[in-house]
Amino acid sequence: MGMRNRVLCALVLLITAGPVWAQLYWTDSIRNGSGVTSTSLMRANLDGTAIHTVITQGAGADKFGGIGLDPVGAKLYSGDLASLFRANLDGSGRTSLVPTAGHQVADIALDLPHGKIYWSDYSNIDTHVWWANLDGSLAAPLATFNNSQVEGVAVDSAGGHVYFTLNGNIGNDTVQRMNLDGSGRIPCADFGSTGANPFDVEVDLARSLLYTSLPNSGSILKANMDCSGSPSLVFSPTNGVFNGFHYDPAQDAFYVWGAVATQIDRYGPGGTGPVTLVTGRTFGNYINTTVPEPGALALSLFALGLLGARARRRL
Repeated sequence: MGMRNRVLCALVLLITAGPVWAQLYWTDSIRNGSGVTSTSLMRANLDGTAIHTVITQGAGADKFGGIGLDPVGAKLYSGDLASLFRANLDGSGRTSLVPTAGHQVADIALDLPHGKIYWSDYSNIDTHVWWANLDGSLAAPLATFNNSQVEGVAVDSAGGHVYFTLNGNIGNDTVQRMNLDGSGRIPCADFGSTGANPFDVEVDLARSLLYTSLPNSGSILKANMDCSGSPSLVFSPTNGVFNGFHYDPAQDAFYVWGAVATQIDRYGPGGTGPVTLVTGRTFGNYINTTVPEPGALALSLFALGLLGARARRRL
């Protein structure tokens, strides 16, 4: 598999204390035959109503990648071909954190308990997984690959691991696992070929499972977070998966780009449904998903003075 010029879109679900936080975030791109003409970071209510543009820009810096959400700090993180950036949840106060030196930012994952941000990027030459402090300081690559593609990134803060999808020309496509500092990297889920092309990865901490999307086969698979066993099918979304999705443990639901990345569908446990939430968007062929830091709901509730025995764990 060679390097691919990707038009990225991102989908992320943020569920926190109170209705103002119960929103869906994504990025979409409008393009013509010559490439991306504009890119936007969007949000809506969880039922798909009240769609709102958070940030938009022209094609100069190419498309937005994934989204990381910090409900306690009231910040969002994303990136493009120019930089990794941070803004307020309403899109104001955008600040560039780390220049990307011509690499497109792909997925983003936050490790809020340790004050870290992880992201993947790629160019026509190489691809990386990076980390930095939440203010962008001490940025450093943790993994670098040539002739391959890193896409989705997920963090298990309590377990001390980072997971990411790796598509390559040499060896089978995999989900890789490494320690939070980049050490101890191993293949965690092997898809048996160089053509599987896993795109996104999510963590289900309650079940100790990874979920990953395989757009080529239109399926979502699961694997063990301890890297034992082999991946197996969860479900094949009725309207396809192009390419990203989000798993929400609070509802035990999957949010999936379908219909050639023009709509967002929600599936219940095991893939029941779907319910179509957002339609009529223009997204391009690839989508990236990111997941808010595990435990962010508990942190939000604590900040609001509401933390109690019944506080729900969220992804």
